[in-house]
Amino acid sequence: LGGVGLTEPFAAGFDPLGLAGRADAAEMIKYREAELKHGRVAMLAVPGFLLSEDFHPFFPGLPKGEFGIFASQDTWEQSTERPLLLLALLAVGLFEAQSFAGWESPTAFASPAKAPSPGDVGVSGRMRADYVPGATFPKGPWTSEKLSPEKFLAKQNTELNNGRLAMVSIALIVLQELATGLPAEVLDLDVLGLVA
Repeated sequence: LGGVGLTEPFAAGFDPLGLAGRADAAEMIKYREAELKHGRVAMLAVPGFLLSEDFHPFFPGLPKGEFGIFASQDTWEQSTERPLLLLALLAVGLFEAQSFAGWESPTAFASPAKAPSPGDVGVSGRMRADYVPGATFPKGPWTSEKLSPEKFLAKQNTELNNGRLAMVSIALIVLQELATGLPAEVLDLDVLGLVA
């Protein structure tokens, strides 16, 4: 993957489950694409999760100080917001559909009239070897065309590392809320003694 993801303190790459040793290049591209997408969602989820507990500027009637895991649900249960939810899901689906160009066409059933020969499963679920993970929507000042190779590599590593941190963070925030029964902000401020 061109050295992307090889950052300190993991000079050989961040691979706690040892998946890289069992994957070919196309599989690694698929793993990196998934890691980037999950990291991007987690980077949005962490502040959204914490803000949704008390901050409802468009919905003043919603309860405040509620668990973040339920705050979003209260918003979407408002009957006026269901069309917005459907539009949001449609927009996400359309954006995700742009990444289909990075996948190889399945070859298991090249012709609907001809089944594959016994034992031949064909190609399915593989990324193209020339696909750049995370380049679904290459716009803005951070694209490879607008940055030097060194700066672009640094940007890619920064995004990966921040995404990894956000994935661990959101998992721990949810676990903390479920284990303690307190919203994240209450535990952090009251229980830790940071509020006088």
